[in-house]
Amino acid sequence: MNARSGTLRNTLFSSVGIYTEYVLGMLTSIVIARYLGPDDFGAYSMVVWLVAMGVAITNSGTASAAIRFVAQMRGGGQPELIVPVLRFLRRAQRLFLLVVLLAGAALFAFAGGKLAPGFNHAMLFGFLVLAVTLRSQYMFNIGVCKGFEDFRATAVVALIATPVNLALVVACWWFDAPVEALLAVFVVSSAVFFAVSQVKARALLPAVPPVPALPADLRARIGRHMRMTAMIVTVGFFAASEVEVLFLNLYGQAAAPASSRWPISSRRARPCWCPACSARCCCR
Repeated sequence: MNARSGTLRNTLFSSVGIYTEYVLGMLTSIVIARYLGPDDFGAYSMVVWLVAMGVAITNSGTASAAIRFVAQMRGGGQPELIVPVLRFLRRAQRLFLLVVLLAGAALFAFAGGKLAPGFNHAMLFGFLVLAVTLRSQYMFNIGVCKGFEDFRATAVVALIATPVNLALVVACWWFDAPVEALLAVFVVSSAVFFAVSQVKARALLPAVPPVPALPADLRARIGRHMRMTAMIVTVGFFAASEVEVLFLNLYGQAAAPASSRWPISSRRARPCWCPACSARCCCR
């Protein structure tokens, strides 16, 4: 396969993965918003936003470093360094994950009542642990696949995991499950994303004996890349992801965020089908 056909092939698979996640993810959000209504959708979105923030901090440049340095080792004819590089990055990712979980535990311990009123905070922390761990590992595995230029693997992950997520959300709607069930679905879908990506990423590792330790100059280069990328990604995430919602939930009054995108939830009433309208309502 020449360079042109390989580029076109990778572009096709990348587009399939991106648009599958975008379209089915949009449908999933529509179903969840329609089902929960404004208040509970606000609470659900707040919790998922915390997971996204945790994943961004946990990765802290490790996923992009996997793309860059795996590609460099392959292009430089040093496949024996790929496995040690990935081990180094995974150790760094676990350290960042520990920091995120400790910060999450403190957040729920001291501000859980304002952050997520009406929820079981021990359950929410367990959700945070599972969701951040699985999603960050999934993103790392996708970075490994991209470093090997295997965009077919990224498309396969999206084509398997995203429809499963949508089907589980629709099942929750069908059976009138509580919002906690949707959080469980988020964890299950995260596990599917992780499992499929793990299989795909592991199959790409070269069958050569790895070196016992990374060279010092390579470790320094990886460290610089991670510091710079972590700063850029973290600042960009906070600037573009409506971080003000967190402070509205922590310091606002119950009625204050009513016009905001994600209002504070007081937990929804039991929904029913109202014959006078075509939408779900809480008329009981």
